[in-house]
Amino acid sequence: MHVLLHPLSTKPYVKAAYYGIELNHSQFSNKQPQINYMTAPDSQHHAFIGTILHDRFDLRHDSFVVRKIEQAKNNYVYLIEIANPTTDSLLSESSKPFTSPIPANTSRLIFRIPKENVSLEDSVRVRNEVAFLALGRDVLSSIDTSLVPRVFDWEDNNNLRSGFRWILEEWKEGETLTAENVEALNDEMQRFVLDQLAAVVKSFQKYRLPDSVRGFGGLSFDENGTLSNTSSTIPCGGPFPTYSSFLKGMCKWQLEASERSTHLTGWRNVPKLRNRLDNLFASGLDELLVKVPEQRLTLVHADLCFPNLLFDTSTYRLTAVLDFDFSHIGAPVSEYLFSFWDMNAILTGRAGQMGQMRKWLLNGFPKRIDARFKLARSWDNALGEAGVEKPSTIDGAGHIANIWWFSQELCQAYWFMDSFTAHRSAEALEMLKAGSIRNLEKYLTLWGF
Repeated sequence: MHVLLHPLSTKPYVKAAYYGIELNHSQFSNKQPQINYMTAPDSQHHAFIGTILHDRFDLRHDSFVVRKIEQAKNNYVYLIEIANPTTDSLLSESSKPFTSPIPANTSRLIFRIPKENVSLEDSVRVRNEVAFLALGRDVLSSIDTSLVPRVFDWEDNNNLRSGFRWILEEWKEGETLTAENVEALNDEMQRFVLDQLAAVVKSFQKYRLPDSVRGFGGLSFDENGTLSNTSSTIPCGGPFPTYSSFLKGMCKWQLEASERSTHLTGWRNVPKLRNRLDNLFASGLDELLVKVPEQRLTLVHADLCFPNLLFDTSTYRLTAVLDFDFSHIGAPVSEYLFSFWDMNAILTGRAGQMGQMRKWLLNGFPKRIDARFKLARSWDNALGEAGVEKPSTIDGAGHIANIWWFSQELCQAYWFMDSFTAHRSAEALEMLKAGSIRNLEKYLTLWGF
């Protein structure tokens, strides 16, 4: 069986938020996985965090406790519990762009250290996320000024002189929900939850980016906080002047990555497939890309899902939008290629397993539908009533999705993740390869190659 994955995930549509964790009161649904703390966090990280808090914020080493959050996947994430809430605001001595003082009465902080070798572009991750956290706060200020965590300090440390790249962030309060939780709500409350998420997506789509942002890919900034384009955190190079060139960059990067993979060896052990791929790249890819309509530069979160949202479950008001690790400048359709997977509403390519859902997303949902797809239909209705651009209203969405998912099948991210491949049998890995081969062949046949 071939498993369709979030483009950057190592598990089938599983990604956990790490802010709404259980402390002295329940902040996790009883259906969420149990959060486990390490009683003695990694000593090197622990000492490093202590040094940062002492040197930059004048917090004594004995005034806080650092606990590692086990559930985080792409970052080492630590909860910092301050014994006595801060009496005054604390401003880092670094005074870096897009940072705020730690407010008075703060008792909890989040410290993130990006993991390496998780199929993300390490050199740009921190600055990219800091930029998108800042933009996210601005974007969503019309809904609630506190939805996106503030950044108190950061270090992208490209020269690695101090050891780690990191971000010190605001701890956000609230509970995560699951799709099952939302399905169990009454119609009025379910609609309220979905309408809030639709408002977030609309805000991202409608946001006018700074004039200095002129291309597709990642974001960086100078010492004055002036934003500029850079390589995408999703490995593919860049920045790119058009969305079609972004897609081309992704396809070329993925084929080259397959050459570096010891598991795939560039698909050269499947000669007929490799020949068909070479023919497509030589004489067909540009023709496919010409058919991609011109796209508007759009802020893309790239992992909007219930695990990355927090709610006040007494009212079901949205309290936080988290985790901008995959964020990039894409097109209106881009969000649907990454997000909403937990509602079965991710837009797949024609070779994907969720073919019926793809048809509904592109052409509209029927009145009668299996119960397991009702949440996706309700979500689609919420998008439509909020005036959000969605797959059925975005010109060329299906064609773009085909190219995107073809690029992912060329070399799924997990082939470079030892934590994924080391725990699977040779037979299981061969089944994953066979699934990609089948899907690549479907796309090649669709395009006449």
